[in-house]
Formats: sequence, structure tokens, C-alpha cells
Amino acid sequence: MRLRILGKRGRDGRIYNLPAASEVAALVVGDFDVADFERDVVVETQSGLFQHISVFQPAYVPLQYPLLFPRGEDGYRKDIPYNEEHDPDSSKREFVTQKEWVAYRIQQRSRHESTVVFSKRLFQQFLVDSFSTIESARILYIRLHQKQLRASMYKGLTEVVLRGETDPTTSGKRIVLPSTFIGGARYMIQYYQDAMAICGWAGYPNLFITFTCNHKWP
Repeated sequence: MRLRILGKRGRDGRIYNLPAASEVAALVVGDFDVADFERDVVVETQSGLFQHISVFQPAYVPLQYPLLFPRGEDGYRKDIPYNEEHDPDSSKREFVTQKEWVAYRIQQRSRHESTVVFSKRLFQQFLVDSFSTIESARILYIRLHQKQLRASMYKGLTEVVLRGETDPTTSGKRIVLPSTFIGGARYMIQYYQDAMAICGWAGYPNLFITFTCNHKWP
């Protein structure tokens, strides 16, 4: 199946006209598995066939953002070696994470002009795209490493009863988010308890100070 986006129309788009195209596109909704966490990025080759590519291929970023990477620079890939000279404590690290690669690309440097930083709205789209990719990779890692994260400690009948789910049909396979996942329920509870412990030891805060940085500062 193919999906075509027509840039021009000969009739008023606000009127429900009958379709005049000979091609029909459909979305098939099915069960979700581990393979569905990958983005469905499809490119059409010169032979007219479709080819699925991964977001971790080096050609994905210059293909998606040709204005930000006009020379076809390689994007992020999973096998970028990690330099341990500046961080000797991280002896177990082998490769650079996607978060570190994106943080390196969005920094403004005085040596050369950064096309990514000065692309305005396209820069915001690049940030949202990168954030969603990083978040999807984190969730997929948590889903595939439930035993290493000791999620069985949380999957008891006690949690089900505390949530008020007394119907056994509502208890299915659950993916437990640990406290290290930013934005999760256990993350919020842990930081709330830490904040209350600090207040109990040092007293309640008197001032809440915020500092705004000017983006034009070097």
C-alpha cells in the first residue's frame, strides 16, 4: 500500500467530494510487540520498492533533516566509541549514548557556525524528534530488562489490592517503571520522600530563587 500527499487540489477542500484517485491507503491496527517500538520509517528506492530503515542508522538524520546536515554528515549510530581520556571513572563504557550525541550537536561553539542551533523552528523539531527517540529507547530497555531491574518485587498481589483492582480480569502483564525513569510514579514518590526528609532535618525553605539565563550570552 502507498500513501500519497497531494500538494494541489482542483476543488474546495471543505466540501466532502468523492475521491478521484485510483489508490487507496489503509491503516491496519493489530497487536503490539517488541518490534512495534521501532519507528516505521519507510523510504522508496529507485526500483520503486519500499525499504524499512532504523532511526539508529547514520543516514537517518541527514535524510530526515537535509537542511541541518547539508553535507550528508553521519547521524547517531550505536557503535560510536566512547573516549575514556576525559572520564577515567567510566571504565565500563564502550559507546556514546544518543543523549550525549544530541547534547554535543546542539552546543554553540565559537570555532564554527552551528547550522542546527540557528535553524529556529526546525531546531525545535529536531529537539522533539531526538527526545522522543531517546525516550522510546529507554522504555524499550526497561521492557526488555524487567528481571535485571528486579520488577518482580513490585508485581505482587499487594500492589493490585492497594490500587483497588479486585477484579482478576483487569490484572494482565504489566511493565514496571523503576524510580530511575524520569516522570514515572516511583520517580515522583522517591523525590517527594527525599524532599520531605530534607525538610525534616534542615527545616522548611524560606526562599525559592530562580535564575534566568540570556540565550545570547556566550
